[in-house]
Amino acid sequence: MPKTHKSHNILNEVFFGTTTMGSRGQVVIPASARSALKLKAGDKLMVFGKFGQVVGLVKAEAIDSFIKKLMSQFGKLRK
Repeated sequence: MPKTHKSHNILNEVFFGTTTMGSRGQVVIPASARSALKLKAGDKLMVFGKFGQVVGLVKAEAIDSFIKKLMSQFGKLRK
């Protein structure tokens, strides 16, 4: 029977549960997180680390969109 994960909203961040890294370095993102974040097979994720303890994943398309908006605003400031 598959594990189910209940998400918890903590200070506008959502905790989706836990996962375990396998011997090949792979982790499974809980189904509730994949669903809530609209992640699907083949999506590119950027991996960030902080303080030698925190690992964060961000959809590459979200970063791309953010950079485009930032550059647009920067262009307006230069005019």
